[in-house]
Amino acid sequence: MERNHRQTIRRTRRGCAWLLGLGLLLSPVFAFGQTNVQGRLNFSTTWTANNSPYVLQGDVTVGNAATLTIEAGTRIELAETDALSSGEFPTEVEFKILGRIDVQGTPENPVVIHGHRMGIGLLLSQDARLVDETLSGISFEGSFFAALVNKRVAASTTYENITCANPKDDYILSDAPGSSTFDNVQNCPLAFKRIPAGKTVTIEGSTITNFGAYPPASLGDIVINNSEMQA
Repeated sequence: MERNHRQTIRRTRRGCAWLLGLGLLLSPVFAFGQTNVQGRLNFSTTWTANNSPYVLQGDVTVGNAATLTIEAGTRIELAETDALSSGEFPTEVEFKILGRIDVQGTPENPVVIHGHRMGIGLLLSQDARLVDETLSGISFEGSFFAALVNKRVAASTTYENITCANPKDDYILSDAPGSSTFDNVQNCPLAFKRIPAGKTVTIEGSTITNFGAYPPASLGDIVINNSEMQA
């Protein structure tokens, strides 16, 4: 009985040592991994800081029925060229939302989207859905054709705690916003296709490096509070 007991202990120790070794081998992969992404996401998924950076090798589209949750501290990088040669700009990477997106960044720990050349950092389609109609906690780095494009025609959107590293080129573009609020948006240029009649764009506590419309036809109102509007 004693001999069998000693053998059991030795086998248990060897098993524990093997599991420990496996854990040490795998933990850096999850903690410091890189995740390559391209194509269409048809199922709901969560992107995490531990599996960052998420490198968009080609256009990425979040499907109509899917929800993409992006945890605070997650880093997303757009490749320099579009491996799929698709989208509005076949040579550039586009990150397009047809379904629902939940960005959980904070001012202290934002979601970082890093662009190269002429890609689109985040494109909200007409039917894209936001949690509480709010897009918050994003830091745009690098260079883009546009950092953020909102095609949610007539939808009201709140943008808060958003920063741009390239204050001349990282535009936030909106086709036809509803009553939108920009709260603590720092060093970002803004442009609107138009502001519909009866709608108001409010800018609070922000630094806007360029502001305009394309074309400069605006029927709605613009309210600016405690903000710096640069030429």
